[in-house]
Amino acid sequence: MCDDGTVTEQSDDPALDVPDDIDGFKQARWPWVVGVAAVLLIGICTGLYVGLIRPPEIHADRVLIAASGPGAKAVANDLAKRLQEHGFVTIPGPNPDEPDGAPLTSTYDVGLKEAKSAARKHGAGAVIYVTIAITSQRAGLSSTSRFLSAEAVTQVHETETEHQAAEHTIGFATESKTQEAAIATMVAAFAEAALPKAVDDLLASPAMKNFVSDKSNLEGHINAARFKGTLNKQRLRTEAQKKFDDQCQRATDELAALKKQGISCITAGCDEEYLSGLNADGTAALVRVESGTPLYTFDFEPKLLRFETPDRLELVRLADNKRRTIALAQNLYTYPLLSANGRMAVFVEKAGGRYGVVTVDLQSGTRVVLDSAAYPAQVQNAKISSDGSLVFYYWRKSKHGQGTLMSIPSGGGKPIGIADIPRDADWVDVQLEGQTKPLPVIAVISDKPLPTDAPNDARPDDAQQKATSGSNKWIALYHPKKSDAAPLRVIADADRHIDQIAGSRANKLYVTYRTRAECGVGVYDVAQDELAFQRTEVCIKDPGVRSDGYIVGEGYPSGRGAGKLTSSEIVAVNPADGTLQQLTRTPLRDRYVRLPLQGKRAAFEYLGMSDHSSFPRVAVCYRD
Repeated sequence: MCDDGTVTEQSDDPALDVPDDIDGFKQARWPWVVGVAAVLLIGICTGLYVGLIRPPEIHADRVLIAASGPGAKAVANDLAKRLQEHGFVTIPGPNPDEPDGAPLTSTYDVGLKEAKSAARKHGAGAVIYVTIAITSQRAGLSSTSRFLSAEAVTQVHETETEHQAAEHTIGFATESKTQEAAIATMVAAFAEAALPKAVDDLLASPAMKNFVSDKSNLEGHINAARFKGTLNKQRLRTEAQKKFDDQCQRATDELAALKKQGISCITAGCDEEYLSGLNADGTAALVRVESGTPLYTFDFEPKLLRFETPDRLELVRLADNKRRTIALAQNLYTYPLLSANGRMAVFVEKAGGRYGVVTVDLQSGTRVVLDSAAYPAQVQNAKISSDGSLVFYYWRKSKHGQGTLMSIPSGGGKPIGIADIPRDADWVDVQLEGQTKPLPVIAVISDKPLPTDAPNDARPDDAQQKATSGSNKWIALYHPKKSDAAPLRVIADADRHIDQIAGSRANKLYVTYRTRAECGVGVYDVAQDELAFQRTEVCIKDPGVRSDGYIVGEGYPSGRGAGKLTSSEIVAVNPADGTLQQLTRTPLRDRYVRLPLQGKRAAFEYLGMSDHSSFPRVAVCYRD
């Protein structure tokens, strides 16, 4: 209908109906436009999520290794290469001084937060983080060397969780001419020691367990085969560690049981500690401590090994086991000894083919290298006088050469050659009475022929001459500050082999002796020039002298005088009549007794029954 009221017919030709067709087309096109836009929007969002928002897929077998501190780069890369050999995939991380794309397998000198971020970016399942710190530095055995002690703490962090495995601390000490050389020496040792613990922590994560055990597809079979050797070695290590822990628990129980005998031990479990001496009143002990933590290799059947850790000298208060570190050494070549007054320690170190006699003042911590010798020359068997003022040691030019007993002030000075003596000679200082300041005369026990320049009053009589001409030993007293001096006096016996010098008290020298038929003790009165012997029920080894004059040492079942001992025990013998007191009754062996100047306390090393041959363990114990 038109505006004027007339009616118009609609044409059958679609081309003539333009306005209506345009509206229809618009209505039909709109859903397609919306659909295409939606698809585009979803694609863009998905791309943004995949590319920018969604984290990369995490792979349990991928590991990022980071380290900080001296030698960090070398340690991290060495550890990464070792992990690759055992089935893991190590990925590169952000290295601050390396160009992009540098072929490094680890990151170094970055914080833990940065390392974890890099691990997630590269899809690593875990981060191994090693923190290295130098714990001490000091002068070495020669003027051109320095001693460096360091430790590394390894941690394993899982990327997808906040879980962190237990920290493992590794110690190391070395001596070299420069700090750089010392650090280079430590690198391989750190990596080798850290590897088993780190791998155990990695394999223990739930993600890794699922990764290895997934056999639903070909990748699972490949993973299981790739880690088969590593998993088997981990099982062996776990079994060995379980055995070690069981032994430690038995050792702890064994030491606790000694309290029924009145014996207390400052060492527990599988620790390895050695007794150097007691202070004057017996309230504190100087103890040499070694690491008792087992380490297991990857390349061989797991066996208990010992990583090279610095030996520590610790002063231990017996009442509460409170400890103070006195000194660190790379390699203590001989037992450290403590002066009877408890103020000065002496020992021999060995490093880089050089041997050195070293003293440490327990109060000030002052360390002095008294004398040193480069191989083939050697210094050995350092001992210290009761008052801590003099040190005596054995010096020789070569392994089989003639040796000389040397004397030197404990604070440093010029060494004096007292006398030429054989290598197996032993000596103690004897405090002579009747002087304003007692002189520590040196008593040397030896079977070496007497010096030709010995004075008449030092020459032995017929009985003494017979003693020195056979296998028996004689004792010579020397002045400690006179070079190449003749002996002041000679002590010998024709019938008895004077075996060891126990020590001196109140102007008397105490010894042990043995013959083919018996064992016993002897007392030499320096003032009266008299030597008296008493037979004992047992033979005594490594003796000392108690404040009441009793000779205390390791009694052992040997020869006709064995008595009823079934193992080596600590015994005390009255030298006046030979009567015996058995101070310990333990399963295996007690040895190296140390006695204070005052009181009857006796400290000693205890070797227990808990499989000592496979798991070395030495405990320091004492009884009053």
